[in-house]
Amino acid sequence: NGRGYPDISAAGNNYVVIIGGEQYAVSGTSASAPVMAGITQLAAQAHGGKFGWINPVLYKNQDVFFDITEGKKQLCGQR
Repeated sequence: NGRGYPDISAAGNNYVVIIGGEQYAVSGTSASAPVMAGITQLAAQAHGGKFGWINPVLYKNQDVFFDITEGKKQLCGQR
């Protein structure tokens, strides 16, 4: 389908973005993957430098992540 899949992401529902001066709420990995990139950069800065290529660290520590392999879009707090 031509879509890419991020290695790690964040919850992706109703992020407020500004396009052409107008506010919009967007959802999905198109919103949450850049947020995760920003969080990673802030963590790197807090630890005094760059993390470099972070993927090997992520894959060595898979037990700290929740792997979503199937299901449907669910909002936080819904059952």
